[in-house]
Amino acid sequence: MPKRISPNPLLSSVVEIRFESNLRPDDLIGLYLNHFQKDFPDIFDHKPEVEIINARYKVKYIMHNDDFSILLGNDIIAFENRGDYKFWSIYFPLIQANLKVLNQACTIKKIDRIGIRYLSFFEGEFNLNNNILVENRFVFDDYIQKNSYFRAEYSKDNINIVIQVPQNVDITKENDVKKTGTVIDIDVSSDQELPQEVGDNLFKLINRMHTEEKAVFFTLLSDEFLNKLNPEWI
Repeated sequence: MPKRISPNPLLSSVVEIRFESNLRPDDLIGLYLNHFQKDFPDIFDHKPEVEIINARYKVKYIMHNDDFSILLGNDIIAFENRGDYKFWSIYFPLIQANLKVLNQACTIKKIDRIGIRYLSFFEGEFNLNNNILVENRFVFDDYIQKNSYFRAEYSKDNINIVIQVPQNVDITKENDVKKTGTVIDIDVSSDQELPQEVGDNLFKLINRMHTEEKAVFFTLLSDEFLNKLNPEWI
């Protein structure tokens, strides 16, 4: 499996933990000031584009530094890369360290769900059938398929994997330049038989889930397409 490819197509990477704790929404600013402010000096209210009124696991604040963001609610914490992707050897220790900080600052009664979601973007005209190994074609006389949307769900032990590959997606990055291309969206999650303490077993599961996500991503790419992405092998 390659260590990296270039240019890096990663659009977004999020690691999320949902939990039950003794935290209340009013406790979060104090939690930030006392435990996270030194490493994450900026904090903002989280304003989702669409808010589900009665939803559980609501993010209230986003705190960040130059490299990472932490999204925080009284029953959810999520970690996200900012800017260029910081490899797992840097990203994972940050996740471990700040989960330990959270665990020391409050009482985590139950861990409900772990999720890892990576979105990768390949710009421009894209031959899905030659580059990504998914089968999503129907043959109709005198019609040419212009684009498609592939979606599939899989499970392995207690890990669930959802793969989505939409084509002709428009994105706008920080420089406000609109680009059109194909997205590979891989969501790996687990909500069964989870470790109930912030410690080695939880970290091993998060690391395993990341490994599964990475393996799925590279399995989706054809050898010919992968070789065009300048892979550096482990």
